Amino acid sequence: MPDGTRGGARSGAGRKPGGLNKSTIERALRAQHGLKSASEGGLLPLDVMLARMRDELLPNGQKVTDEMFEAAVAVAPYLHARLSAVAASVTTMNPEVQASAERARRILLDQLEELEAGPPVQAETLARVFQH
Repeated sequence: MPDGTRGGARSGAGRKPGGLNKSTIERALRAQHGLKSASEGGLLPLDVMLARMRDELLPNGQKVTDEMFEAAVAVAPYLHARLSAVAASVTTMNPEVQASAERARRILLDQLEELEAGPPVQAETLARVFQH
């Protein structure tokens, strides 16, 4: 008698979501081994690209050629992860800095109000405003 599941399978049977099979495990091990051998065996693509960018010689004393650079650019996505954008937010500000910024803001607002209320602006007044 059917138990209400598709195909009569029991609940909880089979590989769990995200579980690795043999080929996935083997691929990860090969990638890990490839990275290890690349880093131990010589230059990584990032090293070549940075040397080119900085106009420096490679650790082995060679200058980066166009062919080396093109090869490094082509291989880099397979060996180096891309950096992801991270939103930076400041949640707290140093109380002293915050108080100083608030004082400066108040001084500027007061001086602007004085300028708006008074006679036409003279050069000396502008110099006084921007000296603070």
